[in-house]
Formats: sequence, C-alpha cells, structure tokens
Amino acid sequence: MRRLAIALIALFVLIHPALALEKLNASDFKEPDVTVTINDVEYKPTLSDGKLVVDCVCEKGNSVEISYIIEPIDEDKAKDVDGRTYTARTELSGAIIKATVYYRNGGGVGYESTPGKTYLDIKVGDWEDGLDKISVTVQGTTPSPSSRLQELNALKFDIQEAAENCLPPVVLLVVDYTKFQNDIDSMKKQYDDLSAVLEAYIGKVDTSKLSDYLNYAGQNISLAETYYNDGEYVKADERLNYASEWLDKADTEAKKVKAEYACDQADKKLEDIGGILDTIDVYLSEIEEKNLVNTSTLLNYKTDFRGLQEKSSSLAEELAVAKAYISTGKYSEAEIKASNILNEANELESSANALLDKLKKVVSPAETATPESTSEPFKMPSIDYKLLGMAIGAIAAIAIAAVGIKKYMKRRKWDELK
Repeated sequence: MRRLAIALIALFVLIHPALALEKLNASDFKEPDVTVTINDVEYKPTLSDGKLVVDCVCEKGNSVEISYIIEPIDEDKAKDVDGRTYTARTELSGAIIKATVYYRNGGGVGYESTPGKTYLDIKVGDWEDGLDKISVTVQGTTPSPSSRLQELNALKFDIQEAAENCLPPVVLLVVDYTKFQNDIDSMKKQYDDLSAVLEAYIGKVDTSKLSDYLNYAGQNISLAETYYNDGEYVKADERLNYASEWLDKADTEAKKVKAEYACDQADKKLEDIGGILDTIDVYLSEIEEKNLVNTSTLLNYKTDFRGLQEKSSSLAEELAVAKAYISTGKYSEAEIKASNILNEANELESSANALLDKLKKVVSPAETATPESTSEPFKMPSIDYKLLGMAIGAIAAIAIAAVGIKKYMKRRKWDELK
C-alpha cells in the first residue's frame, strides 16, 4: 500500500507541470509584428492561410533578415503564455537566431544560437506579472530549393503546450530557374509523346478520353510557359501542377488504349483462326467420307487438327485474362500479355494454313496440264459475208435478166411467123 502511494506521488510530480500549463491557441496572442528584409529591401508580410507570406520570390543565396515580435493578447493572457519554452526554427542557410524575453514590470533575458544552428530554445520563466513580449531576429541566406518553386519556412515556432502554428510561420518562396525550365520542357516532351500515341491509335479504339486529357494538359502547359516568361512564378507553378495531373491521367489512358488495341488485334486473329479451323473440319469430313487417304494418314491429320484446336482454346483463355487485367487497371500487363498472345496466334495461323493446304491437295488434286502443240493449227479462211451477199445478188440479177431476154426473143420470133 505504501509503495502504491509513493508511486502515485511520483507520478503526480511528473505530470504536474504539464497539468499546470494551459494549452495556448492563436487567440492568446496579438498578430505578430513582422518585418522581412531581403537583399536590403524591406517587406511587410501578409497573413494568408495561417502563414505570413512575403510578396517576393527569392533565389538561392539571397540575404534574409527577419524581425518577429510576439505579444500576449492582453494582461490576463500575459500570465498564461509564460512559464514555457518557445522554440524558434529556421530553414535558412548559415542562420543566426537571437531572442530577448521581456517580462511585465521586469527585465529581459537574451538568447542566441550558434552560427548555422537551425533552432533556438527560448525559455520563458513563470513571472509574477507575466510576459510582456519576445523579440526574435533571424539572419541567414536562402538555400538551393529542392524543386522549381519551394516554400521555405524562414521562421516558425514550436511552443510547449500549444496548438500547432498558433504563431504563424514566416514563409518565403525560392525559385530555381533551371529546374523550372526543365520541368516545362519535360512536360512538353511528355505531351508530344502522348500525342503521338493518340495519333497512332485514333480511329482504331476509343481515344476520346486521351484526347480530352491532352487538350487540358496542353492548355495548362501553354499558360504556365506564358506566366513563367512574365515572371509570375506562383501562377506558372500552379499551372504546371495542373498540367502534371492531366498528363498523369493521359499517360494512364494511353496505356489503356494500347492494351485495348492489343486485345482487339489478338481477338480478331483468333477469330480468323477459328474460320480456318472450321474449314479444316469440313475438309477432314469430306476426306473421311470419300476414303481419299488411308486410315493412318487420316489419323495424323485429325491429331494435328486437335492440337490446333487446343492451342486456339488455350490462347482464347489467355486473352480473357488479358482483358480482365484491363478491367482492373493493369494496362501494361494487359498489353504485354495480349501482344504475346498475338505472336503465338500468328504462328498458330501459319500452322493451320499449312494443314489446310495439305487437305486441299488431297480433296482437289492439281490436274495435269495439257501440253501445247508445236505446229500451227489449220485455220479455216475467214469469210467476208458482206462480199458473199453482194456476189449472190449479182448472180441472181444476171439470171433474171437472161430469162427475160429469152422470153423477148421467143415472142419476136412468133410475131414474125405471123
């Protein structure tokens, strides 16, 4: 029992400081008084989405100095915000952080980090009248950004027993021109590559979604390039982010288009093979009915035919698997599988055609060609029927004339005898 009491006392001692501190929120502080100097030019940041944003885009190596004044919202809160540690953090290179804590109706205590250290713990004591203010300054330079446009936490605070970012951080935007231009060029190339896919498959399978995605991506890339050239890097970055999203969708859709086309091609090839196999079946039936080959040869033909049928059925089952890949979004796997099926189907088609040619020769053997005569054949003289008709007409006219003359001579002779 005694041991339990001692343990409870020890636990209370450990947790008592935490229980004694009231959790702070942004409403416990005045809006910070902040000044940012970049390359000797002074800026007053504006509060946006819980951050203090400077209307200036920095480059690597810019000198930065920040002055940040923290004050409680009123006298009552002055006693709540003390008695805890405020940790100032920075992402500036070669930074020096300095801070001075001022107490109400009391003196001040100063703190300073060693050069290059990225944080400073500022211990605020539990003063009778509470905290008056904390003055923090940071000096350093902007580092090389990890992306084309990086948001840098030039100064932020972690406060013991307080909501996250209850004191708004100071953020700077740092641009890398080379990375920016490289990203624009990379997206333009990706757009061109995907447009080539669209051109290659349009009219063969449904490419409407791919066309739409590329249209949206192209518009955003064009706007991004314009904004970048005008020095509006935030807008340019935003448009490139949109373009990247549309290009990702277009890339996925292009893979789907390729997979669907590969499956369609394999499907059509298997349909062609099915037609050939049907024809082979007809020929085998005729050969068997007419006993055109011996039993052993017929059995060999039938064995080859069954092998072709089994292979065709197996490829059809594999194609069903490839199509299932498409329905589950595994487009690359579907395209590879369908392409392999098509290659095997081409080989199967060749084998089927070879067997069909054999069967055709059995059912309809080629006839022996009749040798051509080396001597010229006798030709009847051609008859000109028009000329023949004229000749016959002339003969008939002469005969009629002769008969008429003969009658005339007889009548004249008769008249003389009278």
